[in-house]
Amino acid sequence: MARKPKDEKDAKPKKEKEQPAGIEGMADLNLPSAEELEKAFKDFSLLQEDQRTALGAIGSLVKKNTNQHNIHAKAFKQFAAFKKMDVSKRTEHLIHLFHYLAHAGIVPHPDLFEDKRGKELAKTATATVKLAAKDGELMKEAEDEMAD
Repeated sequence: MARKPKDEKDAKPKKEKEQPAGIEGMADLNLPSAEELEKAFKDFSLLQEDQRTALGAIGSLVKKNTNQHNIHAKAFKQFAAFKKMDVSKRTEHLIHLFHYLAHAGIVPHPDLFEDKRGKELAKTATATVKLAAKDGELMKEAEDEMAD
């Protein structure tokens, strides 16, 4: 079936294509000067180098403690992250983590350690899981109250 030609009254008016602004229109953009741009890049480069140095020092510190003091590198990094976290964020994170571990059947067992300390750690971990579950229930109740 052939297309029906449009009447002139039905036709939409054609829009003129907007041309991008030339160099003259660029003054409105408040672009940085070449000096400001170079200074910002130099400062950025220096800080980026400081960052690399700091990361190297952190890696060296963790490696030294791993070798000398039997500190588990991954566990220590997680521990450091937890220490920096806001209490409410850390609690929320741990509630979820313990829930996921319990769901997967990953629970600390007293036989993980042969000494008395191991049994104490297992009791502490179990108590923490229970406390986290209670905290989760309290948070859920508070959220429900706030929603009402």
